[in-house]
Amino acid sequence: DLKNNIPKKLKISPAAMIPHKSKPFRCILDLSFKLKHKGKIYSSVNEMTTPLAKPQAMVQLGNTLHRIIHRMTKHYHPSHPYKFAKLDIKDGFWRMAVSNEDAWNFCYILPQIETDTAFDDTEIVVPNSLQMGWCESPPFFCSGSETARDIIAAILTSNLPPHKLEECMMEACIQCPNVSPADILTLIEVYVDDFIGVTNDLRYDALSRLS
Repeated sequence: DLKNNIPKKLKISPAAMIPHKSKPFRCILDLSFKLKHKGKIYSSVNEMTTPLAKPQAMVQLGNTLHRIIHRMTKHYHPSHPYKFAKLDIKDGFWRMAVSNEDAWNFCYILPQIETDTAFDDTEIVVPNSLQMGWCESPPFFCSGSETARDIIAAILTSNLPPHKLEECMMEACIQCPNVSPADILTLIEVYVDDFIGVTNDLRYDALSRLS
């Protein structure tokens, strides 16, 4: 389907397998790969990329833990224990959409079980999602997750409708009475795709809203 009508932006990069903490490997694209064909070396996807992502989206990465510790220290009280939550957006990079036109930049050959697959039967993946291995993926993704954090912080103090699983989650909630307003801390932070919640306001309605 492709060889008779090659898309203008078609680039095919090799898949690389890197060790992973919870599975044998994670697949990323080697978008720094330079194809050599008939003596000519073609530029890689990363080399041909025009940087448009906002670098400011990654400025906070090294400060997340320091900021949490600093805020917790300022609001610490022995009778007001902290509760934490860390939510990982599973495979977050692949949740960022890529247009049909730009998807041709991120093509790769689907590995075949049979090694003698005919050339015309080779399957090429055209992914409509952001790929790990692209030089602009981290700042683009952090722009999305940082924006999500800002929205969470903005609606945290509003009246939200009850969640359908709220009663199951909050049934065994430990109450922490008589928390003075000066000692209350409810903090939402994000590190790439890890959303971190910190609070010492253990009232039922506060924990319910934060959840």
